[in-house]
Amino acid sequence: MVFFRKYRDTLVQLRRNIPFLREKIKKAKGVRKKWMYMTLLWQSVLAIVILVTSVVGFTVLIVLNWVASDLDLITNIIVTLIALIILFVFLLWSLFILRKVFPKMQENMIRRLEGED
Repeated sequence: MVFFRKYRDTLVQLRRNIPFLREKIKKAKGVRKKWMYMTLLWQSVLAIVILVTSVVGFTVLIVLNWVASDLDLITNIIVTLIALIILFVFLLWSLFILRKVFPKMQENMIRRLEGED
């Protein structure tokens, strides 16, 4: 349950980040600053898309494996377990990057851009 809560909290955090960055883009003076904020906004949007697409894509693949495959029961179970393990590892890696690395990088970038005023 903690994993799912962190996944949801990460998506909510990224979604809340979008209006903040849009406001920064509107207030920014100079093309360079606008493009830097736009890059941070684009990274947030892509992170949301990657997290949601990976879960939806793996779910569709698992359902198609059970519905449209001619494999026996044991093979279906093994393929499903492998797909779930790959999804879990990918999401662990993504959540680590998006919860630990990305906010620090974004905070440093915003601090540097605001310091140039």
